[in-house]
Amino acid sequence: MGLFNLFFDTSVVLTIGGHSLSGGVVSLAVLLLKGLFSMLSVYLLIAVTGMESLCAALDRLHMPSILTTTLLLIYRYLILLLQGGERISTAYALRAPTRRGIHPGAWGPLLGQLLLRTVDRAQTVYESMQLRGFRGSFSYAHARAVEGRDILFLCLSSAYFFICRIFPVFEYIGSIFRNIT
Repeated sequence: MGLFNLFFDTSVVLTIGGHSLSGGVVSLAVLLLKGLFSMLSVYLLIAVTGMESLCAALDRLHMPSILTTTLLLIYRYLILLLQGGERISTAYALRAPTRRGIHPGAWGPLLGQLLLRTVDRAQTVYESMQLRGFRGSFSYAHARAVEGRDILFLCLSSAYFFICRIFPVFEYIGSIFRNIT
C-alpha cells in the first residue's frame, strides 16, 4: 500500500541535505520499517518461546483449537519444505559444479519436484501422527504455570511502555531532526 503513496502524496515534508522527501516516500519507509520490525519480533518470539509452547499458550488463551493446530502443522510443513529445498539445491550443485546457482530454466521442474516430494513427506508424517493417536488437535502436557519472572517481565515492560507514553521520546528525536534540516 505504501507504493501507492509515492504517487498520491507528493508534497514535500522533509528536506535532508538538499534532498527533499515527499510524504509518500516517508510513509513508504515507515510502513517498510514497521513490517520489518513486526516480522523480526514474530521470529524472535518463535525462536525464544518455541512453536509448541506458543501454540500451548494460544490454547490456554482459548484460541480455537483448529487455528492452533493449523498454525503448528504449517510450521512443521515449512520445515519439511525448507529441508527438501536444501536437499534439491545440494543435489543440483553436485551435478553442476561449474554453475553459480540454479539455472533459471531448471527452476520450474525443481520447484515442482520439491512440492511433490514435500507433499509425499507431509503425508507420511501425517499418517505416522495418526498411528500415534493424533485425532485433530494436540494435547499440550507441558503447559507451565506463571512464575515470578513472568510477573517481573510484565511489570517492567508495562512500566517501559507507560514511560514511553508519558514522555514522547520519538517526538523529541523528530524535533531534533527537524532542527538539523
